[in-house]
Amino acid sequence: MPGRILILEDDPDQNLMMCDVLGVDGHTCLSARSVDEAERILAENAVDMAILDMNLPGRTGLEALATIRQSPTLHAIPVIVVTANPQFQNQAEEYEIELFLVKPFSVAQLRTLVKRYLA
Repeated sequence: MPGRILILEDDPDQNLMMCDVLGVDGHTCLSARSVDEAERILAENAVDMAILDMNLPGRTGLEALATIRQSPTLHAIPVIVVTANPQFQNQAEEYEIELFLVKPFSVAQLRTLVKRYLA
């Protein structure tokens, strides 16, 4: 089932690639390149899922995750964490993270995770 997905990724090529891939599957992507921009989008839009890069300049993806988890309307949405650091998975329980994509990831991995949680 197509959904509205927030994509927080500061790399413009990665951001566009994810939006393009998910758009082909019928999803609507709301694209952000910073945590501030993501928070503005979340304040103004309902989303069904978020894909958050952890390594961002300035504020980190963990701050965006905290915003989502503290929101009464968004706290239960699936969040896919994207990271180049596989060691981050060791902290998953601490941050209530269940879904990971480790860079570099394939288009198939992205599509499979999104489909599984927005079915």
